[in-house]
Amino acid sequence: RTQEQLPFLKHVDGAVFSCQVKQIKPEPDIYLMACRELGVEPVQAYAIEDSYNGIRSAHAAGMHPIMVPDLMPPTEEMREKSVVICDNLQEAQKFIEKMRKNNEKQS
Repeated sequence: RTQEQLPFLKHVDGAVFSCQVKQIKPEPDIYLMACRELGVEPVQAYAIEDSYNGIRSAHAAGMHPIMVPDLMPPTEEMREKSVVICDNLQEAQKFIEKMRKNNEKQS
């Protein structure tokens, strides 16, 4: 796909699409490929998701899933698999910034 078709791509470092992996969510393939493309270990990465299968996928990949519920409220399983559940994307951004600062202090 091109940036003309997907204008949001200019705002991200990379993109991986389900057609590029053998198994889709809840399998971890798409997140593992994204981490490889970005050159980061999954344990160093956060995934923001609104779906149950997205949280399952990120968790199975070894990432830090952040749930921002949309249509489906968080279940007990989602609470267990998510590092945090945020009400909106701004809250998720603040959480990631806080974690980044904590990691910098520890380094």
